[in-house]
Amino acid sequence: MSSKRRLLANLFRLTLLSAFLLVLVGCMPDPQPTVEDFERTINSTDVTASLQYVQVRERGPIYEIAMTVPDDWVGSFEIEGTGNQLLFNYLVDGDIPALIFFVEALSEEQYWEQIGSYPGDYTNVVFTDDTYFVYRLPVDPVFATLDEELYAGFSEQVPTAMSSFSIERVDSMLMMP
Repeated sequence: MSSKRRLLANLFRLTLLSAFLLVLVGCMPDPQPTVEDFERTINSTDVTASLQYVQVRERGPIYEIAMTVPDDWVGSFEIEGTGNQLLFNYLVDGDIPALIFFVEALSEEQYWEQIGSYPGDYTNVVFTDDTYFVYRLPVDPVFATLDEELYAGFSEQVPTAMSSFSIERVDSMLMMP
């Protein structure tokens, strides 16, 4: 009987130790840097923001993106960053966002899934060794909650704005010697 008690006591200790380790590991900070979500009004023709791809529990390196937008977007557009997407919203009546287009940072796997599923919907912008940058306009202006003429005017300006798109890697994550 004493060997059974010892076995049960050891099993109990092992269970407690395992539970403690699980709690400890779960409370540790995530070692990967993360781009914070944000919203801000475009107050200058020069727009900058940070993007990184997000794939399940993996996040890619952080890139600072920069681009120049048309003068008439200043004060009437906002950008909304969601980690891997940068949404450009026209502000209807000064405060109701209407999506015009978005830029997205994708991993290689995500890129091929997106492009394979929706060929022609995404426009390639820049590729790096680890991240693919694409942009997309809503398929239908109804999704932008704007009348077609206003939406058409903004969407015609997007390729010009995207032609100024540039990136710079701002972290050292995943850098190989």
